Amino acid sequence: MHYILAPKEDSSDSKQVFISQKDIRSVQLGKSALITGIDFLLKEAGLDCPEKIIIAGAFGTFLDKDDMMTLGMIPAMDPARVEIAGNSAGAGAIMVLCANTYLEKAIQLADKIKIIDLACNQDFQEVFVNKLNFSV
Repeated sequence: MHYILAPKEDSSDSKQVFISQKDIRSVQLGKSALITGIDFLLKEAGLDCPEKIIIAGAFGTFLDKDDMMTLGMIPAMDPARVEIAGNSAGAGAIMVLCANTYLEKAIQLADKIKIIDLACNQDFQEVFVNKLNFSV
């Protein structure tokens, strides 16, 4: 089952634009994974709201930060504190290749990183399921 958003006569490439239940479920799963992860990281850090959110990679390139907040993908906050970083992994790799000081900083940062295994958290599944719905 799918819903037509634009018939082919109205689309720029003469192809029908539609959305299916599978598309909506994919958005729900991604949204829930993202906000659940953010919530657990905030809890671990003892914070209520992040100072800043950086959305990296192709994922964030095509998303609008206001829409992400409306859907509940990220916490509601000042949009100026949400940065879309694009291909930051590629940019970081280039920086490390061009200057050893960036490699040293990356190694120092890696030593400070704490791994939080959400799959081992007894509350994860319940929170994840509760975050699947879109709030209005």
